[in-house]
Amino acid sequence: ATGLLLAVAAAALAGFSAYRETQKATALAEIRRTGEWMRAALNVPDHPPGDVPDIDATPKARGVYGEIERGVKLILGQRVAQYRAYMKELDEARLSDLFIPNRLARDRGMVESRLILEQSQRVVRKYSQQNQRLLADVPVTIRSLDLNEQQKDRMVEGAIKARPQQKATLARNWDLERQTLDEFEKMINLLDDNRRSWRVEHNEIVFDRDSLLNRFRAHQLTVRQLTEERARLESQQFDSLTSVLR
Repeated sequence: ATGLLLAVAAAALAGFSAYRETQKATALAEIRRTGEWMRAALNVPDHPPGDVPDIDATPKARGVYGEIERGVKLILGQRVAQYRAYMKELDEARLSDLFIPNRLARDRGMVESRLILEQSQRVVRKYSQQNQRLLADVPVTIRSLDLNEQQKDRMVEGAIKARPQQKATLARNWDLERQTLDEFEKMINLLDDNRRSWRVEHNEIVFDRDSLLNRFRAHQLTVRQLTEERARLESQQFDSLTSVLR
C-alpha cells in the first residue's frame, strides 16, 4: 500500500499551487524519506517481529502540505503496525523453525512441520485480507484530515483511481507468499516420503541419493526465485511512484 499513498500524495500536492513552494518541497521530501525508510525496514531479511519502530506522524511542513504529510504518515504507520503483527504471528507459528535440521530429524511423520505450515497459511490468508482492507480504508483516513472538502475530494479521487492497479499488485505479492509456502510443503513432503534416504549430520540434512538432493535444491531455487520476484515487483512499483515525488 506504500506506493498508493505516495501516488495520492503526489497528486494532491501538485494541485495546491497557491501555497509556498518551500512547504510543498518539505512535505514531498519528508513523505519520500518516510516511504524509503519504510521500504528498507520492511525488506530486511529475517526481520525480528516488532523490530520496526512506529512512524512519527508529526509533519515537518506547515499548513495544508503539513496536513497531507501527516495523513500519509498515519496510513504508512498503519501499514507498519500491520506488518509487525503479521511477522509476530508467523513467528508464533514457528515458520522460521520449519527447516531446522535437528527439529526435522525429531519430527516423526512430519506432524509438527505440517502444523507449522497450516498455521502459517492461516496467517497469510488473514493478513492478505487485512492488507486489502487497509487499501480500501485510505479514503476514510483522508476524510478525517484537517483539509477543505475540495482538497479531500482531490485526494480521494486519486486514491480511487490508483486502487485497481494497487489491488492487482497486492494480490500478486500475496500470491507469491502463498506459492512460497506451497514450495515449503513440497519440501516437507519430499522429506517425509523418503525418510530412510536422508539424515542429519552436524545440523545439516544429508541425502543418500543425488536425485533427492537435486529435487530438494530445485524447491529451494524456486523459493529464492519467488522471493526475488516479490522484491523486484515491490521495488519497481516503489521506484516508479517515488520518481513522481522528486
